[in-house]
Amino acid sequence: MQKNAFRSLALLLLLLTLVVVAEIGLTHRNAYEATQAHERDRVQHDLADMRLTVSGYLEKLTRDAQLMSRSTVLGLYLSDPTPENTTHAEKALQTLSMLRGDYDQTRYIDQNGQEKIRVDRENGQSVLHRQGLQNKSDRGYVQTGLQLGAGQVLVSELDLNVEQGVIEEPHRPTLRAVAPVFLDGSRRGLMVLNIAADELLASLRVNLPAGSDLVMLNATGGWIPGGGALDWQFMLDPSARLSAQDPALWASIEGQHSGSFERLGECYHYEWFQTTGDGVQAPKWLLAQRRANEPCAAAAAEATQIAAKRIAITLLIALPLAVLWHQSRVKSRRFQQALQDQQAELSMIAQEAGHAMIMVDRQCHVLWMNREAERLLGWSEAELVGKNLHETIHLTPDGQPVHAGLCPTLNALETGERHGTDRDSMVGRNGQRWVFSTRVTPFGPAENRKAVVAFADVSTHVALQQELAVQAQTDVLTGALNRRSIVQNLQAALDDPTQTPCVLALDIDFFKKVNDTHGHQTGDQVLIHFCRTIETMLRKGDLLGRMGGEEFLVVANTLSLADAMGLAERIRAAIASTPCLCSPDTPIAITTSVGVAQPHVGETMEQLLERADEALYRAKHAGRNRVMMAGAAIA
Repeated sequence: MQKNAFRSLALLLLLLTLVVVAEIGLTHRNAYEATQAHERDRVQHDLADMRLTVSGYLEKLTRDAQLMSRSTVLGLYLSDPTPENTTHAEKALQTLSMLRGDYDQTRYIDQNGQEKIRVDRENGQSVLHRQGLQNKSDRGYVQTGLQLGAGQVLVSELDLNVEQGVIEEPHRPTLRAVAPVFLDGSRRGLMVLNIAADELLASLRVNLPAGSDLVMLNATGGWIPGGGALDWQFMLDPSARLSAQDPALWASIEGQHSGSFERLGECYHYEWFQTTGDGVQAPKWLLAQRRANEPCAAAAAEATQIAAKRIAITLLIALPLAVLWHQSRVKSRRFQQALQDQQAELSMIAQEAGHAMIMVDRQCHVLWMNREAERLLGWSEAELVGKNLHETIHLTPDGQPVHAGLCPTLNALETGERHGTDRDSMVGRNGQRWVFSTRVTPFGPAENRKAVVAFADVSTHVALQQELAVQAQTDVLTGALNRRSIVQNLQAALDDPTQTPCVLALDIDFFKKVNDTHGHQTGDQVLIHFCRTIETMLRKGDLLGRMGGEEFLVVANTLSLADAMGLAERIRAAIASTPCLCSPDTPIAITTSVGVAQPHVGETMEQLLERADEALYRAKHAGRNRVMMAGAAIA
């Protein structure tokens, strides 16, 4: 008898241990997978922001190079290099240098590689050099640029200046955009823009989460930022490249467009980037973020430790209770059935420990509820006992259901099978709706079946997912649509035959001066004020998006070109007449230049935006604070 009792007790403890391990392991795995999914979404969001930042940066650089290579002023100079035409061409390059304060050099180089016009950015000023012009025919970017066709543009590798075998200090990362210049079908040289890339690297670091570092490598494995002492050393020592230090790892990275890898005990999440603009020849870079001092398996190891602790604590509580129950069963067979029922209920409680719990009978009437259930729903146990749970929490006062599909509690009572859902809407005592993760476990014979309803509040998680969806579409600072979202909406409007959208390309005049004079914090307030003012002028259905920096785009649906010009003029006037009250003592007056374009038949979105940008460019060169209509469609 004692041997049989010992065997049954051992079997009971073994089964209880397996149930506890399985239940807690499953629950914890689901929570871990949800957390990891959220982390993957965040990483993808961060990498997408980095990709958009680099794309916008290169788009500005290549667009300026192409526009200047096709400049009418430059064409007049090349066809008739009189002193007057030469001066006009020099001023055009000097104006571009002043407008784009991060261009280190703005140059026209002839087909022999000789610098003809050069404007350098020195101490915040755009300085024209007529002396000391050099022949650059031996430079790789000149040789490659002279092989480009009309409409093409070359983007150089991101590099530093090296003098006599030593990297120049302080580091000034540089990019070059090279666009060929043609006149009457004949190649006449190159337009070369050198841009300081410090701003690009700083922009990439801005939105990184806490504890993460920016990592960027070129296509050969050379460290740009993120390699510590190895940064930029690939320019002097080929062995300093990651491809040379760990060829197997580098081969794996090259074979995947995106992913993660571990190096020196730290986890890297990466994505390959290469701009895909028409006619653009650009290098490929690896954009990544590194979790400092954290291996890729850190989250899994931590989750395993937490699960093990929870299992141990649960077993410390459940196993002694099981032993006591078994001893009581052996002593008195008369209470065997009652003790079995209590053991079933006790097992349910042990499995769902830490959750809000309600027990219901066969008719879904509440038998009891724990304190966590009282806290979440707002009812006390005394108020809810005896009431139909489904009719109380799943129906509104007027009898309308608060969630789609079958009630998991009724379904479990009917079928005798365990049911659950991660999105169960319930009504609290105050009428407020909540979202819970629910698990319903039925037990007992069919005619007297009961069920334990365990649930946990996931409203915060649902709200967080909704917030992330909004953040993925909007600009964090201004609340306007971000570049990707406004471009997607414009493409959708162009694809819809029932819509005739017009676009307004807007740029805050002399915005850099605001930042330089008052600081970037005030500049941010000006950007917000600019958007709020425009939003008051838009109709329902019109969209405002931030293309980058101080550049914005309005998509006005079902407007004629004349009406769009009128809207642009009203916006221009409202901006000019409404200074930004950044502080009571410092009102800042701003103006805006606007380019307006309406799509032509067969025109792509890129061509439409290019015409709007061209009109904006003319508005700025005509004196700013004005509206210009785009010209004919681009062939």
